[in-house]
Amino acid sequence: MSIGSNISIIGTKAFKNCGELSDVYCYAEDVPTTSSDAFDSSYPEYITLHVPESSIDAYKDATPWSNFLDVVALSPSINVSVTSAKYATFCDAVSRDFSASGITVYSARANDNSVSFYEVTDGIVPPNTGVVLYSATEINNVAIPLTTASSTHDYSSNEMIGVNVGTTVALDGVGAKKNYILANGGSGVGFYKAKAAGAKLAAHKAYLSTATAAATAREFLGFDDSETTALESIIKTQKADGQYYNLNGQRVAQPTKGLYIVNGKKVIIK
Repeated sequence: MSIGSNISIIGTKAFKNCGELSDVYCYAEDVPTTSSDAFDSSYPEYITLHVPESSIDAYKDATPWSNFLDVVALSPSINVSVTSAKYATFCDAVSRDFSASGITVYSARANDNSVSFYEVTDGIVPPNTGVVLYSATEINNVAIPLTTASSTHDYSSNEMIGVNVGTTVALDGVGAKKNYILANGGSGVGFYKAKAAGAKLAAHKAYLSTATAAATAREFLGFDDSETTALESIIKTQKADGQYYNLNGQRVAQPTKGLYIVNGKKVIIK
């Protein structure tokens, strides 16, 4: 759970019965005026509180924050890498800003019989939100900073599910959804359907969970939209801004011969 930097007052029983919490991230440098029962029945004695480093002592001295298991510094940044495979996934328990990283961020959304990627133009990834990362070249250990800014991107229908601890991802998702893991396998780089016994996913990664009929019938969802095989063409990078984009989601100022995406549709220039 995250508490924004602009929060100055937390009222009575605001976080009552949140017994599943293991970590609380509070960005406020000044300790919020907090009702003594704000975390009633949420067992703060088992919760780690993450706050700005300069404010640790102040939180430790204030009730009910002093009841937490531990008070530690918010991590100022997290290192992220994208291999030569060009794609990766990401999630964190706090908001991160990729805008200056050289890495493009995408959410995933079902559209009729496909799953499409939409660029997060401000580069902000909210807490506990799964995304896909793209870099045309290999990039290693880029520090991604914390941010208190809110993203303008519409994440409401995002089909990427993030995890912050090592997790075994089952084949079956919620309802009729099937789960897919990003990998570089026999069919290339893309999302492979999780095995019946589950697939291991590292902390700060994400997986695709979709009920799109055309996708769930397949074992592999590829990024290549060239339709060279029956298993490719489900996932496309789309933008509805009238610009030309190649199949890797990069904007092309002066398109030549080839296949492009314009307003979410394939366009062939001969």
